[in-house]
Amino acid sequence: MARGPSRPYPAIAVEDAIKLPMAIYEHNAGRPINRVLLAEAMKWSPASTGYRDLITASSKYGFTEGNYHSEVIALTKLGEQLTRPRSEAEKLDAMRNGFRSIELFDQLLSYYNNNKLPVVDVLKGILKAEPFKVAPQWAEEAANIFIKTGWSVGFIRDVGGSTWVVLDAGHPTVQASPVEEITDEPTSAEVPAAKAEESRPPEASTRLQPPATLQFFVAHGRDTGALQQLEAILKELGIPYVVAKEEANAGRPIPQKVKELMGACSGGIFVFTADEEFRDTAGNVLLRPRENVIYELGAASYVYDRRIVVFKEKGVTFPSDFSDLGYIEFEKGQLSGKTMDLLRELIALKAIKLLPGS
Repeated sequence: MARGPSRPYPAIAVEDAIKLPMAIYEHNAGRPINRVLLAEAMKWSPASTGYRDLITASSKYGFTEGNYHSEVIALTKLGEQLTRPRSEAEKLDAMRNGFRSIELFDQLLSYYNNNKLPVVDVLKGILKAEPFKVAPQWAEEAANIFIKTGWSVGFIRDVGGSTWVVLDAGHPTVQASPVEEITDEPTSAEVPAAKAEESRPPEASTRLQPPATLQFFVAHGRDTGALQQLEAILKELGIPYVVAKEEANAGRPIPQKVKELMGACSGGIFVFTADEEFRDTAGNVLLRPRENVIYELGAASYVYDRRIVVFKEKGVTFPSDFSDLGYIEFEKGQLSGKTMDLLRELIALKAIKLLPGS
């Protein structure tokens, strides 16, 4: 039986595909690694469709060499730039180069550069026609992956309340319109309007709508892997956030910088990981987070009251001062598996509104 046309694009967005090269860097210092061992390290079944799609997407974006039949998977030069960047800008450039290495996506970026991007339903129709000629069964998926990646690398951005493609762009942005405070009253995000129909990252049967001003202050310890997993979840949900270490100091001492960043946010997300090891009087090992995360949680409890979400790595001793505070517990390296737990907390905090499917 003849096979139908294949996808002219990876089945996974760039921000998800980079998990493979990042895992190679984290688990094997960036050196080529056995495909089956890499699957084990990433908690995948080596024969699963998801793992195959991940390998294929990473290769198509140019981050890795090898396919799902290869003995080893290795980083390319672009993959090395992605996993060992000298700056955040260099990492972003690697993601953008990977995105533009896909002919269809590069065509779309050039086609709409410095112009408004149509809504998904319109874009998928355009993809079926000249000059793109994408097979009908792939058009909607291609549109969604293009939009999701475009937002994550900053080529698609909000300009004056509309969605535009801008190739000469800075860092990714998140749309935000000022309101006074978080309330239970309906916001503009809940009112059907033309702006709400602008292209956004892919949606399932419901849309996740953050209230316009809600932004989270993210504090973390030494486990950058846990931070990266949390950032991936927040980006997928469209939740604005800031991470203190990623903001420029601008001549400010760190405590002042943290204070200002907290003041610009409406809630906090704290990640407690096993950063320091102590022993009690009986000689038992105690795992504790970095002191800075504890101090910042203390400050946040005054600034945000209960608008706080805490992730705690299993085995970490929680500070006694906050023993009455609830937390989401996760196994080391598996914070990404707590997406639904975070989603429930964000809904309770009014950070996300569940609306009927578009």
